[in-house]
Amino acid sequence: GKVYNIQVTGEADPGFNNPLVNIDRTTTSYTDPTALDYGAYLWRVRAQDALLNWGGFSPANTFTVTVHSLPKDESATTLTQPTFSWNAMTGATLYDFELADNADFSSPVWDYIPSTARTTKPPAALAHGIYYWHVRAQVSGVWTSWMPAWTVIVTPPLPGKPILLLPANNALTDDNTPTFTWKVAIGASTYQIQIDNNNNFISPEQDVTVGVGLSAYNASELPDGVYWWRVRALNSFDAPGAWSSAFKLTVDTTPPDVPVILSPAPGAKVTNAKLILSWNKVSDVQRYELQIDPDLNFPQPVINAGNKTSYKPPKPLSRGVYYWHMRAVDKAGNASEWTLIRTFEIVAGVTAEDKTPTPNGGDTLPTVAPTVVPTEVPTEVLPTATLPPTEVPPNLTLQTIESNNPLVQQYGEWAAHDTALASGGGYLYSSGSLNDVLTMAFNGTRLDVIYVKHPALGQFVIEVDGAPLQLVDSAAAESEFGAKVSFVLGAGAHTVRVYAMSGTVAIDAFVIEAPAAPPATSTVEPPILTVVPTEVPTEVIPTVVPTEVPTEVPTEIPTEVPTEVPTEVPTVVPTEVPTEVPTEVPTAVPTEIPTDAPPERQTG
Repeated sequence: GKVYNIQVTGEADPGFNNPLVNIDRTTTSYTDPTALDYGAYLWRVRAQDALLNWGGFSPANTFTVTVHSLPKDESATTLTQPTFSWNAMTGATLYDFELADNADFSSPVWDYIPSTARTTKPPAALAHGIYYWHVRAQVSGVWTSWMPAWTVIVTPPLPGKPILLLPANNALTDDNTPTFTWKVAIGASTYQIQIDNNNNFISPEQDVTVGVGLSAYNASELPDGVYWWRVRALNSFDAPGAWSSAFKLTVDTTPPDVPVILSPAPGAKVTNAKLILSWNKVSDVQRYELQIDPDLNFPQPVINAGNKTSYKPPKPLSRGVYYWHMRAVDKAGNASEWTLIRTFEIVAGVTAEDKTPTPNGGDTLPTVAPTVVPTEVPTEVLPTATLPPTEVPPNLTLQTIESNNPLVQQYGEWAAHDTALASGGGYLYSSGSLNDVLTMAFNGTRLDVIYVKHPALGQFVIEVDGAPLQLVDSAAAESEFGAKVSFVLGAGAHTVRVYAMSGTVAIDAFVIEAPAAPPATSTVEPPILTVVPTEVPTEVIPTVVPTEVPTEVPTEIPTEVPTEVPTEVPTVVPTEVPTEVPTEVPTAVPTEIPTDAPPERQTG
């Protein structure tokens, strides 16, 4: 079995140059048969393996051999005349006692007269503060040395017990320097926090007293593993209250392995019906994340595929070449490296962008799903039976809506802060509650969320049409205004929600890209046959703040529109079928409005 070497020495010999005890044992405890003198001592131990190699000594611990009994060393009492007691010493005939408010006992509180008694108390009430006390004995007419001094704090009522907040009990984190927080305790001036890899806190990994008024501690680096932490309050006299309950925390900073892609093969040509992305299973994984994009820079949001080892896009992809890669994420939030980027090509099948309207009055127009679409739209347009492919001028404008604009609904508690650095001279600052939400309805094909970065800020989620698109971390080493997250959206009505996930966040503005209001130049009376462009409503766009686009796209062409081209066309209308949308739109509207026309949005 193992052999242990135990050493004991006096406190005046911290290098163990002349140990009083230096003995080997095979057990994990030892009682020295020789009585030690009264005083303070150091002890340490080391182990020997089966090959007779000695390991290093443990850190030295201290202990004291004394007759002192009560109050215990480093304890606190609310009594202003506490009772001091000590044990009997063999052969002692008299005992002497000293109590002072300084460690060198240069000014004792009172002159104690030696006696045979082993208890005493101050003749008058003690002021609040720290006191030192010790005892000596007379044996055979000779006074022994004074016992090592003990301390006691005479204090007003002790502070209350703190309530721990974060990290929550049984939390799992990928941060090896986590911040610990707790609720303020009554009567507290400072706090002592202990972090240990053992729930008995015998030898804490970190034992720190934070500054006055602080109720948080940013830990030094912790190795991966399981820890327990607790806090107690100290009053202005450093008298400690009761320890809080202990919380458990697991630190895990090790990412999972990189998955291995199984299919499709690199450069494969597949149809939408056959497209399934698959990979091998990785241990210790909570979810897999993918990016699929026709742009090698992957501007589209990350896709959460859950813990499955395959993924099929929920909607058909446009024909063309796509890039994709993936990674694994564990429960602590550690992400593996991305796999190498692969490509595949969609070569057949109906795609999300192949929408072909027809000029027949009874046919339905394809609606635009309010979901994120690839940033590069295929330029190919399928021809119709009677019209050649056309390109619709975007006629789009960027519009900035400040975060404090009435169009932005506020929920929870948001405070306005003015600064020339912000988009419109100010921004909104959340309270730190998870109930703080901003929401806005709009029409457009692009959305930018402008926010502020700062060391004290936290994380927020951007959600569009009920789908969380991106988690944004606004913490940064230095303040930065104008930080931006951008999304490309399908045409039509959308609702954006921004809500805090952790800490406080600062939102500056929203920028949307939406159709501009058409100019009103012609006064020709209807009916006029208008070429209906792809995904554009047939009605005059109502004036709506801020995007000036109807919130829904009509699904049917009004039955009043002629099914044939008139033989005579007003002179303001081109004699040939236009290849682009006319630049002039009549200000008059048809005398009959379809019953399924979308209602105008309220601008108030």
